[in-house]
Amino acid sequence: MKKVDGGASVPADWKLSAIAAAPNAGKNIVDRAGNITTLAEVYAGTEYTLSEDGPGNYTASNWVCTGTGVTQNGNKVTVAKNGEVTCEITNTRDLAKLAVVKKVDGGASVPADWKPRPSPQPQRRQEHRRPGRQHHHPGRGLRRHRVHPVRVRAGQLHRQQLGLHRHRCHPERQQGHRRQERRGHL
Repeated sequence: MKKVDGGASVPADWKLSAIAAAPNAGKNIVDRAGNITTLAEVYAGTEYTLSEDGPGNYTASNWVCTGTGVTQNGNKVTVAKNGEVTCEITNTRDLAKLAVVKKVDGGASVPADWKPRPSPQPQRRQEHRRPGRQHHHPGRGLRRHRVHPVRVRAGQLHRQQLGLHRHRCHPERQQGHRRQERRGHL
């Protein structure tokens, strides 16, 4: 029986075996999936060597065999006549330690000016931006618009001096702006 502590692997990722030497090899358990918990028939009074094969970066515990009629010495087990034994091994995900340190060489900055990240951040795509201004439209959020030149007649204040500027927006709003311009409101 297989137990896994930590990591992404599961018991089925390991293959377990219980091998007896010849001439008693007829009831060997070979490459049995670690998630199978049913008892298999073996020869009574025969020594079996327990082993496993599976993912790397895990540390195996000692085999622990429990039940009736069991004799165990490390990874070797013998089951007495009519005995029922379950042998279990636990694999624990290997861990390590990582320090992320920032060093500054020259300048007025100090390491505390940066916030280190242990994993790379996804690169943002550079957008092609046209010159313009950003405006907030209710229900549609922040939009970027191109600013168009404005003709100013002699004696009139420049629209940009008043904080007003013409911009491209929804066609209905454009018509409204044009009507207001004709009336002298913009």
